[in-house]
Amino acid sequence: MNSIRRYVVSAVHHRRSDFSRVSALTLGSYEGGLASALINPVGGYAYFGMWSDLGAVVKIRLSTFMLEGALYLDSGEAYFNYAVIDPGAGFAYFGTLTTPGRVIKVGCLA
Repeated sequence: MNSIRRYVVSAVHHRRSDFSRVSALTLGSYEGGLASALINPVGGYAYFGMWSDLGAVVKIRLSTFMLEGALYLDSGEAYFNYAVIDPGAGFAYFGTLTTPGRVIKVGCLA
């Protein structure tokens, strides 16, 4: 029997001045949810590492709060619990919570 739990993953956009809700973006049904997040201030995007077997990184344009795309990685490159960004070099690094652990380098130029 398959016991995988599926979640509808949403991200919410709030106004900084009063923290009121501006909009929400539903990303779809995934095994897990958003586990790590980065903002590239140079390119104007947010990147979210998924907590799932899918090994996905999703890209959201901050100016429109719209999904720009998703990158699905190789088997074993999943459960992105950690993330750091080097906006000057144009790369994001996602760390997996797997055995052995891995660091996945992803290009994040606009």
